[in-house]
Amino acid sequence: MDKHQVSINPEHVKGIPMDTPRHSRGKVAGLQVGPDVEQRDLDVYEQIASGGQLQ
Repeated sequence: MDKHQVSINPEHVKGIPMDTPRHSRGKVAGLQVGPDVEQRDLDVYEQIASGGQLQ
């Protein structure tokens, strides 16, 4: 392949309407999953930074 060429596997784009402009295709609904996070008070970090341990 030469520079600036694009190779597309037809299986990867099956069902995508490629003949419409990108901005008018809309968004595809999907499930977005983020990591589980623990919300805690900033005092916890201050305690750890000053040599204390969590309880």
